[in-house]
Amino acid sequence: MSSWPTWERSIAHSVYEYYQVTGDTKFLVEYGAEMMCEIARFWASAARHNAELDRYEIRGMMGPDEYHDRYPGADQPGLDNNAYTNLMAVWVLCRAPEVLDLLPADRRAQLREKLALGDEELAAWDRISRRMKLVFHDDGILSQFEGYSELEELDWEGYRKR
Repeated sequence: MSSWPTWERSIAHSVYEYYQVTGDTKFLVEYGAEMMCEIARFWASAARHNAELDRYEIRGMMGPDEYHDRYPGADQPGLDNNAYTNLMAVWVLCRAPEVLDLLPADRRAQLREKLALGDEELAAWDRISRRMKLVFHDDGILSQFEGYSELEELDWEGYRKR
């Protein structure tokens, strides 16, 4: 899962923005709503509940920052609770039900049946979106990912000399 591309997260955003700009309900009915639901389904499957924290976490995922694709000394790529990833997952989990609600009732029912998308799954999306873990620094700034504050400072003098 750590190599899941950033563009996948952007597809949902593009679908939603396209509809917002154009009002193209036909696109939502025929393609967009299904894409949004399947992407939300993916993010819900990627999130794991941490019972100790009562938060959902996405671990081992690579975010959009090409300079931080793994922890120092790690054999495998991936980071835990990347801010971009977790926030985009929350965004998709919130927008997919909204997009469903934009569909005519008969098409919404057909799509939910086609995808076997029940009330329990929609409730899970809501729960995950409200309980996603975000990591903050001591000063209240959102951290790029879990463990970011433990990284060594860049050797600025060495960098300047090069």
